[in-house]
Amino acid sequence: MAGYAEFSAPAHFEKYLAALKRIRQDGLSIELLVYSETAAKEDIVKQFNFPDGFEELRTGEKKKIFEDFFRVFHRGLKEPSTPDEFLRIVLQ
Repeated sequence: MAGYAEFSAPAHFEKYLAALKRIRQDGLSIELLVYSETAAKEDIVKQFNFPDGFEELRTGEKKKIFEDFFRVFHRGLKEPSTPDEFLRIVLQ
């Protein structure tokens, strides 16, 4: 499952992940509270206005974020061509 801002703000996610790693290297514990799959899906659908907003996500102002998510941060993942494919990938 995608982590905090992993898709929508990858630069922030990198800082978040680095901070978590530093905390663990210091020997401290981390407790993460996560969405259920149902709640995560509802949030993504709402955030990106799916299914109608999917084409805008792929081709609009967030196009670079969409492309980077699949070509840079998650190389090897096939770019989804439908909202359902996108949800399946980010909810893994």
